[in-house]
Amino acid sequence: MRTLERKGHLDRVVEFLPDSAAMRARAQNRQHLTRPSCPVLLAYASRSNDEILRSDLPDDPLLEASLRYFQARCRRSMSRRSAPTGCAAKSRPSRS
Repeated sequence: MRTLERKGHLDRVVEFLPDSAAMRARAQNRQHLTRPSCPVLLAYASRSNDEILRSDLPDDPLLEASLRYFQARCRRSMSRRSAPTGCAAKSRPSRS
């Protein structure tokens, strides 16, 4: 987030993302980004990735692997949170 912000690509206030102090507090409390924050950052990361791919830099397998890891982690986090919960999700077969 800091890198994107420094480059002028991201405005945390507009995107409702926490500032650096809030992120430090969240890290101390072992809290992660909120659910809506992941897709926002993923979109900005994809945009940065597109800029890198268009550049004349040589391919870097480590960079590409890191981006794929971040994208997969965000997707897993989103899918885990959207799983059904409650009685319907924990229904048991009826005993006869």
